[in-house]
Amino acid sequence: MKKMYVLIFCLALFSCIEEEDYGLTSAYFSSNLSLHIVNQDGDDLLDSSTPNSIDVNSISLTFVINGKEVNYYKSNLDNPKGIGLTKISNGLNSLSVLLNYEYPNANNITYINWGDGTRDKIESFLYNEGATFDVRKVWVNDQFFWEFPDDKKIKTIIK
Repeated sequence: MKKMYVLIFCLALFSCIEEEDYGLTSAYFSSNLSLHIVNQDGDDLLDSSTPNSIDVNSISLTFVINGKEVNYYKSNLDNPKGIGLTKISNGLNSLSVLLNYEYPNANNITYINWGDGTRDKIESFLYNEGATFDVRKVWVNDQFFWEFPDDKKIKTIIK
C-alpha cells in the first residue's frame, strides 16, 4: 500500500508541472528575389536558345559580411549556389536569387556574378520581428528597385 501512495504522489506532482509556452507557432523566412533577365528587345536571357543568353550554371553570389566579400556556397542545399531557375506560366524564365541574410533589420549587400566578368550589386533591407524575416526594400546598382508590399513577385532586369 505504501508503494501505491508513493506512485499517486509522484503522478500528482508531475501532473502539476506547468508546460512552458514559447509562443512560437510558426516562422516565416524569405530572403529571395525573383528576377526576369531580358535584353533591350525584351528577349529572355535565361533561355539558352536566346542569342547571348546567360549561362545559369556560371552565375554565382557573393555576400558582403563584416566588410569582406564571401562567395556563397552551401553544398547541403538543393540550390547550393543560392540560384534557382524556374519556367513560369508566361513562358519566361525566372531566376530566384538568395539575398544576403546576415544582418536583420539592416541593409545587406549581395553581388550577382554573371559569369562573364560583370556583376550587379543588390542591396536589400531584411526586416525581422519575432519569427518573421523578409526582404522589405531592394536597390540594384544603388538605384531603388522594389519595396514591400509591391505585389509584383517577379521583377525585371534589362542587361
